[in-house]
Amino acid sequence: TDRWGRPNLASTNPDGSDVKPLTRFDDYDVRWPAMGDGRIVFQHKMDIWSYDLATGRAEQVPITLPSDRLQVRERFVDPMQNLGGWGLSPDGDRIALEARGDVFVTRTQKKGLIRRVTESSAARTKYPAFAADGRSIAAWTEVDGEEQLLLYAADNGAAPKQLGRQEPGWHFPAVWSPDGKRLAWGDQRYRLMVTDPAGATTEADRAEYEINEYTWSPDSRYLAYTAAIDNGMNQVRIWDSKTRTVHPASDKLFNAYSPAWDPAGKYLFYLSDRWFNPYLDRFEARFAVMKSAVPVVVALGADGVLPFAPRGDVDPKSEEPKSQEGKAAAKAKPAAPVRIDFDGLADRVVQVPVTPGALSGLRAVEGKLHWVETDPRGMMPADAGDDDERPGGSLKTYDLAKQKLANLADHVLGYDLSMNGKVLVYRTKDGFFRVEAGAMSAPKPDKEGGEDESSIDLAGWTERISPREEWKQMVREAWRLQRDFFYDPKMHGVDWNGVWNQYGSLADRLSSRDDLEDLLQEMFGELNVGHAYHWGGDLRRGKTVGTGLLGADLSYDAASGFWQIRKIYRGDYPDPKASSPLARPDLRVRSGMWLVAVDGKPLTKGEDYLRRLANRANQEVELSVNDSPKLEGARRIVVKPLANDTRTRYADWIHETRAYVDRTSHGQIGYIHLYDMGGFGLQEFARDYPAQWNKHGLIIDDRWNHGGFVAPMIVNQLERKVFSVSGLRYGSYLDTYPSRVFHGYLAALINGQGGSDCETLALEFKDFGLGPVIGMRTWGGWVGIRGDKPLRDGGMTTQPEFGGWDPRGRGWQIEGHGVDPDVVLDLSPDGFMDGKDEQLDYAIQDMMAKITKDPRDLPKAPPIEPRPLHASR
Repeated sequence: TDRWGRPNLASTNPDGSDVKPLTRFDDYDVRWPAMGDGRIVFQHKMDIWSYDLATGRAEQVPITLPSDRLQVRERFVDPMQNLGGWGLSPDGDRIALEARGDVFVTRTQKKGLIRRVTESSAARTKYPAFAADGRSIAAWTEVDGEEQLLLYAADNGAAPKQLGRQEPGWHFPAVWSPDGKRLAWGDQRYRLMVTDPAGATTEADRAEYEINEYTWSPDSRYLAYTAAIDNGMNQVRIWDSKTRTVHPASDKLFNAYSPAWDPAGKYLFYLSDRWFNPYLDRFEARFAVMKSAVPVVVALGADGVLPFAPRGDVDPKSEEPKSQEGKAAAKAKPAAPVRIDFDGLADRVVQVPVTPGALSGLRAVEGKLHWVETDPRGMMPADAGDDDERPGGSLKTYDLAKQKLANLADHVLGYDLSMNGKVLVYRTKDGFFRVEAGAMSAPKPDKEGGEDESSIDLAGWTERISPREEWKQMVREAWRLQRDFFYDPKMHGVDWNGVWNQYGSLADRLSSRDDLEDLLQEMFGELNVGHAYHWGGDLRRGKTVGTGLLGADLSYDAASGFWQIRKIYRGDYPDPKASSPLARPDLRVRSGMWLVAVDGKPLTKGEDYLRRLANRANQEVELSVNDSPKLEGARRIVVKPLANDTRTRYADWIHETRAYVDRTSHGQIGYIHLYDMGGFGLQEFARDYPAQWNKHGLIIDDRWNHGGFVAPMIVNQLERKVFSVSGLRYGSYLDTYPSRVFHGYLAALINGQGGSDCETLALEFKDFGLGPVIGMRTWGGWVGIRGDKPLRDGGMTTQPEFGGWDPRGRGWQIEGHGVDPDVVLDLSPDGFMDGKDEQLDYAIQDMMAKITKDPRDLPKAPPIEPRPLHASR
């Protein structure tokens, strides 16, 4: 129990009285107690302890475990599995790659040496950036446990040099000015900073959120960047390094981002969400804006001529050098000073004439623009794609003079341009590819199946790591991330430096990646907050063999040696991923039938039929079924077993519960269960609401909800009011305006296994007076997270960042307490095991009583008054 602070062992009478502490540890929790032979053994710190029930003494058990410690040995890994930031040399002939916390350099053409620039599992290096001379690389590296900006020799010819001493915190990529005299970078404090090679640092600007897009003008004087502003939009701004002043380059009305300089210094390009073409929902009166971004051009000079003007009958004279000598001179000429007239700058804008889309990553080269376009995708896995597939976007090239758009590559996960504007490298899940900057198409192999000359050859690339050093580094980084991003700067009153001393001292005892995960979870637990998670990473996992599942309950009959089908889970038939493969009507399989053979081979006595389905998921399998437990007369069918039948069983439970509510209420009450507040939950609501909107009552089951972020969308739908009622001349169907407004009684069910955004729905139900909230207090974990800063081995930690407080002065909401129901009602264990749901039954009974008293029917149409234009004579 933790009633005295940290969890300790305690004793109590069977009725819960006379609670006494048995241990009194105040440094680490008592964990995993197990009792036997007059003793209780438990974990404390990283040790095993024993508590003697007779003497009342606790003592550490001295354990020596002989082991080869295989997981702590140095080993080689595939760097591509944990690739981070990367960038090109000024001429594009080399690429710097951050992989698992270290930096490597190699060629972008033909096979070459892969040079390891940094080599330390104890300190992470991130975001490498080639200097303008191509000889140095700037990167953020941990020094004494904090990120500092270091300058490395790209050929390892000199020792690293630290550029000043930066404040502790999280840092975004550093970007060099073309003259090599400055680096720009952002941090977690929403600042834009500029550092010179001597280490002097200047704060250029501060925004309302993180600044992580910034680019230098060709002459290195100006810095264009994206800054979040006070209306929730982004604005493109320009910082003048000479005058140390900030100027807006876009207005506040439209979201603007991703600035890019014209190499000639005449224009600034950026992306802007200014095309609002609403997509109408097929079922409800709502809309979504999906493709809103267009590139725009800003003339920097007040006398500048914007592109895409009507041509007239005379072409403008070319300003390009005509002779080869002139071209060479122009090429060698240093960047001309960029002139910007800031008065009216944001108004000197014209849109690039392309179809709007979901655009990002705008860059400019001579006469061309590049950007990435992604197709809008739904939230369900079938449309969004699995995490390991990462569909990426399409890399586009736009010819400004010809006004022609081309698709350069698909499935692009990122791209970069060399500083000289000649080379472009893009990345897909298949690797890196080099093409000419401004190219309108990627080169094709000379013949089918031939070698792709554009592919950067990284074959044989490996990385030596020291796991224990990595684990110690990741403990420190995970601790820093909480320090730098936790929503409460006072860390919930916890001495966070003391927590580091407490848990960081244990890092030397880690013997496996699982130990690290356990240590991080315990460290995060000191914050007493709900969403401080850790998952993933380079965990050692044994090879497993999956089993094909039939989405059905079968029971073994010892007498016959065969298996009887007790229940077939129809689920969401005909969806094959959410229904039993036995549910197909043409198979004519029903409960009570017998499974007697698999692939024509009879099941043997005592044999589990699942053994025959091992490693057979999603493959065709022949089953022999019969009405009786025998082989004679059996019928053969072919099915594809499921890899997982959880979704099938869940969907079946939903259908049975809805049918129960419908049957019990005589069709007057609808039922919707929300699996989560993400794609699945929103899908369930979008699917189940239109068919039940005109019921007299609707129960929203928010129990066992996995959380997410869509609760406000659901509540917005439920709290709408009827403005008007309409009906057609023939038929009895009545609709509302807006369409399908629910006008009956609502109730929500909650429990302690529901948390995060499902608690938003519960509290909004109460605060907005939508209906009673029935059940038990929710989990109480509500401060929101991102999960976008992986550790060096791919593990992910989350930092609770986005809390909220009540606008009526009732303090911070939900976190640490949860949402209390209006009606406190728990499920009895015996009743629940018997299939009874007291919370659901209460909601039905309460709602039926209200419906009986006032059914809230829509009113029938009143008589229409005669309105002849002329009175009859």
